[in-house]
Parts: sequence; C-alpha cells; structure tokens
Amino acid sequence: MPYEINIGQPGDVFDGVYGDYVVDFDLGEDSDSIEVVQMVVALVEDDDSGDHPFELMFGIRRRSLETGATSREAFDHETARQYVPRENAEEVLGLVLESIQKLLEHVDPFEIVMESFESDLPGEAMHKYMRICNKLGLAGLDLTECYRDGTDSKDYWFFTK
Repeated sequence: MPYEINIGQPGDVFDGVYGDYVVDFDLGEDSDSIEVVQMVVALVEDDDSGDHPFELMFGIRRRSLETGATSREAFDHETARQYVPRENAEEVLGLVLESIQKLLEHVDPFEIVMESFESDLPGEAMHKYMRICNKLGLAGLDLTECYRDGTDSKDYWFFTK
C-alpha cells in the first residue's frame, strides 16, 4: 500500500548537537518503503559563528521504521504537495505554527532570519510566510527587514526582539 496521510501532533523540542533545535510531527506513512513522512520545523544557529541569528526552517523528511535513519529535509513545493494534499494544508500549517511556538518558548531567540526556498514566489504562495510572520510578531519579534533578493529572487525576512 502506498503513502497514506496520518497527521500527528508536534513532539517536544529536540536539542541537536550543532546548535539546532527541532520539533517534528508525522504527516503520514509509506508502507511500500516502510517509512514515516515527517514535517520538521527547526531553529538553526549560524553555521559560521554558532551564534545568532537563528534561521527558521521547515521541510519534509522521511524516517525509516526499520532503522530509524532519516533523509535530508526537502523544502520544495513539489515535495510538500506530494505529502500534504491541499485539503490538509491549513491543518499542517497550524501544526507548523504550534511547532514554532514550542521552539520560541524553548530557545528564546533574539534574532531570526527566514528565507523562501524557491525563487519568484507568487503572492498566493506567500500565505504561509505571512502567517509565520504574524506568529513571530505575536511572540515579540519585530519584522525589521524583508525583501526579495535581486540575485536569487528568494524572499528574506529578518526579526529581532
């Protein structure tokens, strides 16, 4: 039997060893490959300095039910649509926002950066980013800068306390 959606609840914050903080929740199961598909929401410290700003990231990964090994996260729209049907998109976004709240309470960052994975996103594709901006604003983080970069056409948001 192929992939079946079976949305779970966000877990506790996992403190990684590389300055990363992760909350994940199940999206569904793929019985053909014996894997669970998960949404991963993370705050990751700057790779160079190990300090602020944190980058807010969210993507989809697969975890083997046999070995526990996980794939790298996929951030593209095509993968999201493969595992999150349109009729479940608002529910999943709500769980992403809940995961962000857990991360904010656990880490208490004073600077966050967020970027779109894909370039030249149309207005309707910005809905989830605007909801995330609102969540961060309600948590006391001010949007200090946002722009679409002229070189890669990705969107960037910067928040500070």
